[in-house]
Amino acid sequence: MAAAGSSDRVTNVSFITDFVSKYQKGLEMEFDHGTSRRKYEYNVKFSSVAVLLYHTELNKLLMVRQFRPAVFVGRVSRMAENLGKSLEEIEWEKYDANLGYTLELCAGIIDKDLPIADVAREEVAEECGYAVRTDDLLPIFTSLTGTHQTGNTDFMFYAEIDESMKISEGGGNLAEGEAITKLRLFPWKNRMKESFQVFLTPEEARQMLVPSKNCVLQGPAGVLLAIQWWLHGRSRGSPITSSNDIYEPINTKNLSNFSFKDALYRQVDGYAPRRMFFTLGPMTRSWDLALAPNNVVILLFDKASQELILTQMFRPAAFVGRARKLKENAGKQLSEIGWESYDVRWSYPLELDGCLVEPKDDLFSTATSVAQKLGYRVDVASLLHIGQFVTGVSQSGNVQDVFFSTVNGPSTKPLDTESDVIERRFHVSVLPQLFQQRSLGPPTTYFAIQWFLENQSLVNT
Repeated sequence: MAAAGSSDRVTNVSFITDFVSKYQKGLEMEFDHGTSRRKYEYNVKFSSVAVLLYHTELNKLLMVRQFRPAVFVGRVSRMAENLGKSLEEIEWEKYDANLGYTLELCAGIIDKDLPIADVAREEVAEECGYAVRTDDLLPIFTSLTGTHQTGNTDFMFYAEIDESMKISEGGGNLAEGEAITKLRLFPWKNRMKESFQVFLTPEEARQMLVPSKNCVLQGPAGVLLAIQWWLHGRSRGSPITSSNDIYEPINTKNLSNFSFKDALYRQVDGYAPRRMFFTLGPMTRSWDLALAPNNVVILLFDKASQELILTQMFRPAAFVGRARKLKENAGKQLSEIGWESYDVRWSYPLELDGCLVEPKDDLFSTATSVAQKLGYRVDVASLLHIGQFVTGVSQSGNVQDVFFSTVNGPSTKPLDTESDVIERRFHVSVLPQLFQQRSLGPPTTYFAIQWFLENQSLVNT
């Protein structure tokens, strides 16, 4: 792989739409939701593991850097000169391949019939070249990913390594298109420098969370979530394993009578599966994409009541995804699973409200419109842009921008218990426990809660 800052190019790019993928399968699901019959699209994908690695001898965190075709295609296709063009019309070789590189934790999909910790252990050996025991893997987070469409679960672990555990140079599985490099990152200087087995220092990691730098990351939110835990949560002396649920969904409706059939993907949602063929340096291969639109979400804090405002969203994909990952359903077709026996509350994760955005949309104005939809008037000047992540590094390539604003007083919007989106408030006193709850929602929910806990002095100025 070329070093960051080079002018390496992606060449020989082509796409096909008629293919069968191991990594995704689109279905149309129908079910009864209370007294209503509803229809949604569901994309069957694998859940994943991620591991935060800390080298005790070097006092550094190990990150990986790799080329992500979906990120490259997503960024290039949204550039002004390419708006309105089909993917086949874009001159891909004009663009620097660095547009598709991401900073990530050691991670991988769960596509083997193994205990989750064993999958994580194999990924550490394959991608980073260190042998860790499953007993050394500390579970720190379990979050939901793709709640709108896939409902998968991401299992995050922490492990400590040293040079006595090194078994190879790592680099990933080239047969699967993984070309991974270890990275030294200076995010506050907008500069990257690649070096063999040079990791991220604690100070460099801390700088990634400085609010004035907006926590902008060319990678998934889980990276910053893991750093938050390592810098702050780890000092509390216990992993994130609380079973004392602070968040309980309200006004839930039973789900029943599920049925599934092959879906014709709707262009209106920005979802169009394609298989991409390309050449990058010595690597020629294919990659399955399912591009999705970017989105904006907002975190609100009521200064009058000292409550953080989140939303409870009805997500049937989260229900299906959580049931699928259970051991008793391994290898089963969706039609063979007894859906009625599972907890309907799985359909209601806790999230930040938001909306999809087009490339030409003003993000700050969009964030104010999201707040207005919830019944709050927020001025653009009062918004803080607290984060930007690539939420779909593997296949969807979409970016999420996270905003924050304070409000004073309750929403002006009447409570609608029939709505799929319900406002939920949490007093500052319960936020540390809320942060510890498993499978609360997507990684952005956790990131936003911890960001608030770390920046209350900024919030109250």
